[in-house]
Amino acid sequence: MNSSLHESSEVPLKQFACFEAQHVSLIRSGIEVLKDISFSACAGELVVIIGPNGAGKSSLLKTMSGELKPSKGAVYIHEQEIDQLELSQRAQNLAVLSQHTGLNFPFSVSEVVEMGRMPFATGSSYDQDVCHKAMKAFDCYDYRDRIYTQLSGGEQQRAQLARVFAQAWPSSNYLPQYVFLDEPNSSLDLSHQKMLLEACRQRAENNAVLILVLHDLNLACQYADRILLLDKGRLRANGKPWEVCTESMLSEVYNVDVNVVQHPNQDCPAVYL
Repeated sequence: MNSSLHESSEVPLKQFACFEAQHVSLIRSGIEVLKDISFSACAGELVVIIGPNGAGKSSLLKTMSGELKPSKGAVYIHEQEIDQLELSQRAQNLAVLSQHTGLNFPFSVSEVVEMGRMPFATGSSYDQDVCHKAMKAFDCYDYRDRIYTQLSGGEQQRAQLARVFAQAWPSSNYLPQYVFLDEPNSSLDLSHQKMLLEACRQRAENNAVLILVLHDLNLACQYADRILLLDKGRLRANGKPWEVCTESMLSEVYNVDVNVVQHPNQDCPAVYL
């Protein structure tokens, strides 16, 4: 992982990134897909959302980012309701990777990554330098001139991750940042999954809130500071991996018998069918 994600140094306490969801509910097509969800996350935390299909994970992430407006409750980033932020201000604070990007134009990888710097575009060499570092961090610099639509799924995903992290690059004025990623490890091989999670860890430690949706429970347990477990639109559990990923809880929510043991190399759970 490229160490340049650690460019900034000590962050003043008053500018620490802090996210909060207060009693968030969401109704879509007459169905309540999120039900009275409350939690918070602060700079330095890597939070992972897990849950079975249809639990509301993507809906929660879209509501957190302001893409969807909650039917009840509110979402705040550094004590400001997200709906009250101008779009330009939101883009400078919040970087999002959706589950489906739907980019079908013949842009080069460099052009895709440069989209991440549009909220800050200065025309200076700094933006280009950030994009180059982000591409190197996600191992797509060597194919930066290739057409995005001609890449494999994994190569496209690494380009999208470079775009998101270029947008949320550590700033010299310690701007609080929020990075929300929906299934960011999809299409990635094992080495690039590790690269991704280590990048998330580094970015969280540099005045950012990182919140990810993951289906891989073992990756969640290995890397998360805290896990949110959703079930049928409700927040069933919120805590450290050992607190959330118990045999009884996972078996009940996922409707399948699981075994939870000590990871052989880390102080975290390992989940097996």
